[in-house]
Amino acid sequence: IIYWISNRQRNSRYPTLWLLLPVLVVIAALLVDFRSRIAVAGAVMLILGLARYYGSILENLPIPYFLTYLGRISYSIFLVHFPLCMVVNATFFHFFPDQPVTNACGLILALGVSILGGAIFFRWIENNGNGLIHGWGKTRDAVASATKNPRFRA
Repeated sequence: IIYWISNRQRNSRYPTLWLLLPVLVVIAALLVDFRSRIAVAGAVMLILGLARYYGSILENLPIPYFLTYLGRISYSIFLVHFPLCMVVNATFFHFFPDQPVTNACGLILALGVSILGGAIFFRWIENNGNGLIHGWGKTRDAVASATKNPRFRA
């Protein structure tokens, strides 16, 4: 929402009023029930909105490729991380129940497995044009072209 508001306020007569609106919503939420995560999310929202409004501060930062790649596959990582972490956690706890250092290594391994699983999921499922979805896309295109044929219209 702050992205659209910060874009809209460039063309508005009252730019700070539009930015103040979501801040007031966050303040109201904090007055009803204070939670630190709402305060942090509101602060990040305000910082990103101000950075977008006052120029291309974030757009001109040199970002390493691996971070942009992680950003691109982040939703895939989100979808697969919980079950993969649970499998790694259960395996390490089953074989090494009383060894905290080994379990900490399992935690690092779970992080790597989650990122790898997310990358595979992104490549084969989410990334349209590659992998398994590519075959389904051909089928969808064939059905769409067949329905455009006048002989198949009902």
